Amino acid sequence: MTLEKKIKTFRDVSQQKFVEELASYLRTNDLIKTSKSLALEKTAPFKENAPDHVDWIFERAAAILRRIAVNGDLGVGKLSRMFGGKNKRKICRGYKANASKAHIRRVLHQFEASGLLRKGAEESKRRITPKCRELLNKIALNCSDSRVLPIFDQE
Repeated sequence: MTLEKKIKTFRDVSQQKFVEELASYLRTNDLIKTSKSLALEKTAPFKENAPDHVDWIFERAAAILRRIAVNGDLGVGKLSRMFGGKNKRKICRGYKANASKAHIRRVLHQFEASGLLRKGAEESKRRITPKCRELLNKIALNCSDSRVLPIFDQE
């Protein structure tokens, strides 16, 4: 027996499906401007190559927007740590390394210009606006995937 949870907010949808839907929305509505040099940019200094996916910036922007909505006020440095990874190309042990901050900063500036983000309590941090919360909830309602919770009868 399973219980299907009703979708009310963006927190009720699986994050992978939600980020895919939000990325397609950002791509179709031109909320993120791209340049030709974006295909050559790496997402972190410890990466060897740029991402293979052509529209990687839209997925990263959707993930950034979701992270800020879920976690509250976040700055560029904290987002860089969240999207970082393990640097393990060398002989010695791998260690945690941060993601590149340039594309994160560019995405945040574009979201601020479109009215989805605003400055937080501290000047360096960003938080979502009510307009952004409505947009995220609307996209979550359009998302086809909902979480299914298993319920077992106790007899």
